[in-house]
Amino acid sequence: MGFTINLSSLRYYLKNPMQLILSIVGVALGVGVVVSIDLANESAYEAFKLSMRSVSGNATHYISGGPNGFSDSVYRKIKVDKAFRKSAPVVEKFIRIQDEKFGVVTLMGIDPFAEQGFRNYVNADDFNFGGALGDFIVSENAVIIPKDLANDLNKSIGDTITAESDGKIFKMSIAGIIEPDENSIDLKNFVFTDISTAQHLLGMGDMISRIDLILPEENEKQILAELKQNLPEYTNINPSAARSKAGSGMTESFRINLAAMSLLALIVGIFLIYNTMTFAVVRRRQYIGLLRSLGVTGKEIYFLVLREAFIIGLIGTFLGIAIGIQLGYFMTNLVTKVINDMYFVLQVQTVEVSSFSLLKGMLLGLAATVIAALKPAHEAGKVPAGMALARSSQEKKLKSQISKFNIWGIIIFLSAIPILFIETDSIYLTYLGVVPVILGFSLLIPQFIITIVAIIKPVVSKIFGTIGSMAARSIVTQLSRTTIAVAALCVAVSAAIGIGTMVKSFRNTVDDWLHFRLKADIYASVPTNVSRFNDGTFSRDIADRILELDEVRAMNLYREYQLNDGGRIYHLLAAQVQSFEHEQFKTEGGISMDELWDKFQNENSIIMSESFAFKNKVEIGDTLSLVTDRGRVTFNIDGLYYDYSSDIGLLMLAMDTYRKHFDDEMLSGIAVFAKEGVNIDSLERKIKIAAGDDIEFLVRSNKRLIDGSIEIFDRTFIITNVLQLLAISVAFIGILSALMALQLERAREFGVLRSIGMTPAQLRKLVILQTGIMGFIAAIAALPLGNILAYILVTVVNKRSFGWTVNFEFIPEYMLQGFVVSILASVLAGIYPAIKLSQSSPANSLREE
Repeated sequence: MGFTINLSSLRYYLKNPMQLILSIVGVALGVGVVVSIDLANESAYEAFKLSMRSVSGNATHYISGGPNGFSDSVYRKIKVDKAFRKSAPVVEKFIRIQDEKFGVVTLMGIDPFAEQGFRNYVNADDFNFGGALGDFIVSENAVIIPKDLANDLNKSIGDTITAESDGKIFKMSIAGIIEPDENSIDLKNFVFTDISTAQHLLGMGDMISRIDLILPEENEKQILAELKQNLPEYTNINPSAARSKAGSGMTESFRINLAAMSLLALIVGIFLIYNTMTFAVVRRRQYIGLLRSLGVTGKEIYFLVLREAFIIGLIGTFLGIAIGIQLGYFMTNLVTKVINDMYFVLQVQTVEVSSFSLLKGMLLGLAATVIAALKPAHEAGKVPAGMALARSSQEKKLKSQISKFNIWGIIIFLSAIPILFIETDSIYLTYLGVVPVILGFSLLIPQFIITIVAIIKPVVSKIFGTIGSMAARSIVTQLSRTTIAVAALCVAVSAAIGIGTMVKSFRNTVDDWLHFRLKADIYASVPTNVSRFNDGTFSRDIADRILELDEVRAMNLYREYQLNDGGRIYHLLAAQVQSFEHEQFKTEGGISMDELWDKFQNENSIIMSESFAFKNKVEIGDTLSLVTDRGRVTFNIDGLYYDYSSDIGLLMLAMDTYRKHFDDEMLSGIAVFAKEGVNIDSLERKIKIAAGDDIEFLVRSNKRLIDGSIEIFDRTFIITNVLQLLAISVAFIGILSALMALQLERAREFGVLRSIGMTPAQLRKLVILQTGIMGFIAAIAALPLGNILAYILVTVVNKRSFGWTVNFEFIPEYMLQGFVVSILASVLAGIYPAIKLSQSSPANSLREE
């Protein structure tokens, strides 16, 4: 009997191949999206770790200090005076190669005679590249580049490379090319040079970026204590692993949110599987009833349906993994662009196809499929034979349970409130709270359908006549089928509305903030490697020359610096501003703006951004200890301000306070206020001239800076738009599958209509009108659910992820888009079933199997 039952499954799906294909594709797309995002996240993370490993080599610790590094005399002291041999000096900075095919690389200045044991790919004892050690050390601006980079740039030994750093253009001569073996670290994005050459090219004088150390485990603590006693107070020793940990922590919230959003397509896919398996049971109700009458147990029927679902899920999952790997290349590119815009420079060379990501995708796909099939399998297994043979049983049962669905829907929906608003930092728990919102609302869909059909039926009947009445009525009479299709489309469209509204609300908030804060006429800086962080610097002399221009009324000065204090990254913003007129500050204890200004200018005062307060769990009135060039200094946190430029948070302090504690006269940017009536375009040209010909100085008007900032914002959210589109694609497949199932199930009914005079054109009209009404109902239901999801994303998820306050707004354009997409997707999905049914023979439709 078992063989016969399994054979019946095979025959059914061979007779209905389109249902099988659509189900497999739905699962495949859902799994593919999850796998692609996971691979993109994993590839970016692995590339970052690889980059850190390439930089650190075998170093266990490193000495750092100061915004511009520290004197190389510190290295001589510990290497020669203290005879600590396991140390190597490093100059490290991002440079931009002036080539359209390539972008940012890391320039590493090293001492080849100290590299043994640290980075064995370039050291005096194992100098394995085409070129001479003497040329590398003695030749002017000589560098070594990896073979992959040389191939990309089409360069060979003796050629020159033009690059830029901090706006200054310089040329480097290729003295050698590294040909790494199979076990070497990927060095494609590195350019190596002698440490003195790096200091010359970067204008660093005798400064170095850090000193790498290899400390033996057995007496590590003793050596650390001895080193600290002999180091200047402005330096500190950090474990090499702290750099990777800090970088990973910066992107953690971004990666978690991306992974959670990728599950959206899989959630929509669950509706599709549920609908497919339910339809498979209903289509074979007579055969199942016959099997039950012949003695087949409900348990056997139950496992039959689960086996079918498992096989569909298995095929769909394997296909989804293949799709995910291919889609992963595209997603990795998008994720890398976001990281480069928001956090740090990252070059991802390959997509990291990890077995863990593939296993995760497989488990999610199979679990989602089996879970979706549990209820149809349970229904098929428990119904007595007589009931299984009755077609109307399922519709009667569903309609009798609508009140129960409504009650449970409301209860489940409301259960999300304590989950969403409990005090927690867990982003996972926050997203878990979204599930009961979607599930609870989905249980209300049957009532939505009945209510909306009752409202629109008279209108549809009046416009389209009898066919309109039939189309509306059939949606209710086939409620067990139409509910799932409408729910799947509703969830996908509501997610699109929710994410779109969240992004637009965020965009409007940022736009308002930019217009409020950016009041200067012109902003200038040197090129930066990370869009949201001015890591380039220029001298104070340039600012002084610009201030002397007759057209300039006043100027604000800024210096941005990312301080690594024991592995924790602090983003400092030193500012010399005219006033606090264009900042939104929050204070406590009744402190006025004048008092805050006085504290800011004259004390060790810091004003933190909202996201810093959230990330670090500090409040106004607390103190913060930071390592400076004068040793560790305690600062008072006197205020909080709203800032959307960095999700790791900013610490703003007065320029004089900064320079009191840091030996740093460099600037990151200036804001120029022009005198009344001055031509801004003309002033821009004069500022560029004043900066000099030896530096690439970016001068932008207020409008161009705001437009550029919004462009970066839009680029950041491209990936969410892609996820929206993929989720809607799965929903489209879902509603197409549901409509095909529904129309095939009603083939006999349509055969009767054809036999009594309905024309093929009228039948097509009936089917498409029905699908259009279903899309309309899904759109109506998606409007409240979409805005509820948007509110949760804006006020809860965003706040817990990044700490920003974003103003929630109702966005009519996204509601209208959702409405149009829902109806259009439904109508398009109805075209194929309508054509197929209108072309079928009434005699074949009326014939019993």
